[in-house]
Amino acid sequence: MNCWRMFAIAALVGFTFAARADVARMPGQSFQECEQCPTMVVVPPGRFVMGAAPRDADRNAWEEPQHTVTLPRAFAVGVYSVTRKEYAAFVAEVGEAADKLCTVWQGTKFTKDPTRDWREPGFAQTETDPVVCVSWQEAKRYVAWLNAKIQRGNDGPYRLLSEAEWEYAARASSTAIYWWGDGIGVNNANCDGCGSIWDNQSTSPVGSFAANAFGLYDVTGNAWQWTEDCDHDSFNGAPNDGSAWMTGACGKHMVRGGSWFKFPKNNRISYRFWDATNFRSFILGFRVARTLD
Repeated sequence: MNCWRMFAIAALVGFTFAARADVARMPGQSFQECEQCPTMVVVPPGRFVMGAAPRDADRNAWEEPQHTVTLPRAFAVGVYSVTRKEYAAFVAEVGEAADKLCTVWQGTKFTKDPTRDWREPGFAQTETDPVVCVSWQEAKRYVAWLNAKIQRGNDGPYRLLSEAEWEYAARASSTAIYWWGDGIGVNNANCDGCGSIWDNQSTSPVGSFAANAFGLYDVTGNAWQWTEDCDHDSFNGAPNDGSAWMTGACGKHMVRGGSWFKFPKNNRISYRFWDATNFRSFILGFRVARTLD
C-alpha cells in the first residue's frame, strides 16, 4: 500500500471519529472517550433559579438567597458517579495516598478510622457502586488522570462540576424539591427514609433508580459528590454564569446530593454542605464533568 493511500485511509478514519464525536456532543447524547473513561452525557445550556425556594420548609440559610444562573454553553456530565471499578483503574496506574483515615459512623459518632478506605468503607460494595472515602484532592487527581488518558494536559476538559452546574444538571429543568416532585416518595433514591432496600445500610449500584430528565442517575442520595467550589455559607455574591466560585474558604469545598446515610431533607436538590479538601468519608464520592470543545 503506497503512502498516499495510507494517508487517505488515516484521514478518513480521523474524519469518521470526528463526525461521531460531533454527534455525541449534541444535548442528550452520551459518549465514552476512552476505555476507562466514565460514560458522559451532554447537558444543554440554559437558565435556572438556584437555591432553596421560600416554600421549602426544610431550607437553610446556607441554601439562600435564590438567584438566577445562566449557563451559556452545553457541557458533559458523568451519567453516574465515579464507580469503584473506574477508580480502581486510576489507582492501578498512578497509585494512591499512603494513609487511609476514612471517616465512618461508629455507633454514636463519626470517627476517622485508619483501617477504612475506598476499598473497605465498612460495608459491602459491587464494582458498580460509587467509590467513597475519596478526598477532593484525590478526585482532582482522578480528573487529571482522565485528561492524560485522552492526551490532554493540566488544562484538559475533564474536571469536577461547579456547584451551579451540579444543581442545574440535578434539577434537569425541575423546580421541585426533588427532581421528581416535592415529596420523597418511595424507591426514588437511596437515603435514610427513601424506601429502598439499601436505605441507611450501604451505597447501591449506580443506576439502580430512574434517571432524571437529563439522563443522570443518583443525583439524589447514594453518595455525596464533591464540586469544585470553595466553601461559602450563603449564595450572596455567587457567580451567575455557572462558573465555580473559587474565592473564599478554599481549604473546604462544597458537596452536593446527599447520601444513603442521610435523611430526605438532607437529600433535597438545594441542600449543600462543605468538607475539608483532604476529608474522606464513607458517604462521600464524586462525579465528573467535561468542558466541550
